[in-house]
Amino acid sequence: AERGKDAQLAYSFDIALQNEFSLEENIALARQFLSEQFVSRGMVVDFAVHQPDKEDGGIPNPHFHVLCPIRPIRE
Repeated sequence: AERGKDAQLAYSFDIALQNEFSLEENIALARQFLSEQFVSRGMVVDFAVHQPDKEDGGIPNPHFHVLCPIRPIRE
């Protein structure tokens, strides 16, 4: 429990993915990166992949959002 009103509980950031990859390939790439960089160090991480629909005229900008707690999680 944080006491400060402006306490930061987690890091949140976005990472770009490849336009040339399929959604499945991008998800696998995101999982591999997060596993190597965070999970392997004992951290918990949550992510969501966004891949805009190209048929709707949207800008192809596949990316994923990451949320990683700052404080250690204890029993």
